[in-house]
Amino acid sequence: MMTAAANAPVVIVGAGPTGLTLSKLLSQLGVQSVVLERAQTVTKHPQAHFINNRTMEIFRHIQGMPDGRSLAANVAASSPPLEEWRKFIYCESATGSILGEVDHFKGQETPRMAQISPEPVAHLSQHRLVPMLLSCAASNTVGSSVVFDRTVTDVRQTGDNITVTTRTSQGETSSIGCRYLVAADGANSRVRGMLGVPLRGKSNMQHLVNIHFLAPGLKSRLRGREAMLYFVFNSSVISVLVAHDISSGEFVAQVPYFPPAQSIADFSPARCRELLLAAIGEPGIDMDLKSVRTWTMHAEVADSFQVGNAFLAGDAAHRFPPAGGFGMNTGIQDAHNLAWKLAAVLQGRAHPGLLSSYEVERRAVALANTALSVSNWEQALRVPKALGLDPQAADLLQAAVLSRPASLLPQGLVRSALDMSLSLGRAAAGVRGPLRAWRKKALQRIFESGDSLRLQFLLEDLGFCYNMPGAAVCLSQGASDSEASAQSAGSADSAAQNLRSQQGRGLEYVQITEPGSRLPHCDISILPGQRSSHGQALASLANASHEVISTHDLLDPSSASLLLIIGRGAAAAAWAAAAQELDRESRIFKVAQILDTTTPEEEVKAPAHLPIAVAEDLTGRWKTLREVDDDGALLVRPDGHIAWRAKKLERSEVPSTTAAADILRTALKALHYK
Repeated sequence: MMTAAANAPVVIVGAGPTGLTLSKLLSQLGVQSVVLERAQTVTKHPQAHFINNRTMEIFRHIQGMPDGRSLAANVAASSPPLEEWRKFIYCESATGSILGEVDHFKGQETPRMAQISPEPVAHLSQHRLVPMLLSCAASNTVGSSVVFDRTVTDVRQTGDNITVTTRTSQGETSSIGCRYLVAADGANSRVRGMLGVPLRGKSNMQHLVNIHFLAPGLKSRLRGREAMLYFVFNSSVISVLVAHDISSGEFVAQVPYFPPAQSIADFSPARCRELLLAAIGEPGIDMDLKSVRTWTMHAEVADSFQVGNAFLAGDAAHRFPPAGGFGMNTGIQDAHNLAWKLAAVLQGRAHPGLLSSYEVERRAVALANTALSVSNWEQALRVPKALGLDPQAADLLQAAVLSRPASLLPQGLVRSALDMSLSLGRAAAGVRGPLRAWRKKALQRIFESGDSLRLQFLLEDLGFCYNMPGAAVCLSQGASDSEASAQSAGSADSAAQNLRSQQGRGLEYVQITEPGSRLPHCDISILPGQRSSHGQALASLANASHEVISTHDLLDPSSASLLLIIGRGAAAAAWAAAAQELDRESRIFKVAQILDTTTPEEEVKAPAHLPIAVAEDLTGRWKTLREVDDDGALLVRPDGHIAWRAKKLERSEVPSTTAAADILRTALKALHYK
């Protein structure tokens, strides 16, 4: 979009959802960045498409869309109606016999879901999301830029500085210097290789050909059987049809293939049309074949997310099976975690040690999500097994193709043997023949039990908690210096194990305020006459009196400040005064007081220096959700995770302003804030 600057505080490699989200968040925080993208233009090939609640909450704070609304509002408006994508359908063809179906969003539109998150899930393909992010980037006011046709050829770190060398498709080279480098250049990250960071886990789990096509006429034929995914099993093709947008007829068919005996050359336009017609089940349907790509499934996490002043994010840091929609969402949440930390350090609010918490926190989440996506993928294989398709047989077939004896045979002979084996396997699959009744019962048991491929994991999507050693949290309200510093020890592997112990397939998500957890969502409104003027987010609430907003809207996306939430007790004034005292030194606090609807007269008057946003709880739920008493307090990080809390104070323990300031200083020390 622009010519790269000679130097920038942050250079981001990769203009995908992770890189562009990071650039925009940094820009809102007042930090300049340059995004370098190898491609010459934005891809039109659909990729990731499910956007979970937590990612939508991040998008809620991204501004700059032409219509003045948030990115979340635009994504929700552009997402197809939920009725078109709430199901997975297992079938002999998309328009043929249905073997079973699963609704993944039961209760999605109930009051309970509205009590958990201010934002709904969305279904919007990456190739439609990226232009929105670029539109937001165009509104950057700190000189950030996105530069296409820049392949990174070298990365050199010297002290605290990094030099990135790039080359255009025309062979022109240039260099850019930066303080921090973020590799968000995808699953096959070149920068990760330059940094010498290996991946660990399961590689080459499956090879797929993705066939992108348009079939607008398919909408009428799918009426009453709309779904996000169609799992097709018949004698001609085994495929997953991804309905990116049924209304416009945009689909991607995923078909397994077996390299090196097969390659993309085996999927000519004519062959692709044969496979698509078999998967759709309508011989006369009109199709426009757009593109054909190969893709390999992995379940791997980088050994390290940080090398000096360089960081890995998104698919460059972790590669998941497409089971649960973790890929793009985890990457965007990486960016959300890293953005405020980079801003806090670059702006002198925090010590560089804060940046080490990025790897501790996000690698733990990546490892836990990898384990969950692999487990979910294994559950997905129960359906083909019930239909007579044993994935282990496919693995053996792949191993045979790659074996030494096979490599000595003519390639045409190997391919013919492979085609015959695949044809026999497809012919044996399905619910026809003597095993029909048994297979149908097996499928029914799988779908009724819920032990098949799942899409939404509320506990994991919203409930990941950075309560591990080395995280940027203070784990106790009165932590001593030794207790706070003890958080610097520990490994991401043990932290991931801790996360996994909190997770479980199908467990209910409950909002909590344990340090490291996401700030609970609750509907509130700003009281008239108590309109804050500190920062973009709270300033926007100046016109929001009596309007329903979320506790998440108290966060300020324009600042790496910490939000102190106080109650209505006797200690509230001490907490507010302590924040005011510390803010004179470092300018890092925002304060919000949330009152019960019955006690607005007990509000803390805003100190002259530090305005307080005074809000009332509209639901009566905040008193329970906050998990602290009236004299307690919550300190919230810029990314919306709890940094510290004073859970319960006896009346005799109500602190003075000086004592409260000392407690907050301890919390700040755990966060590496100055």
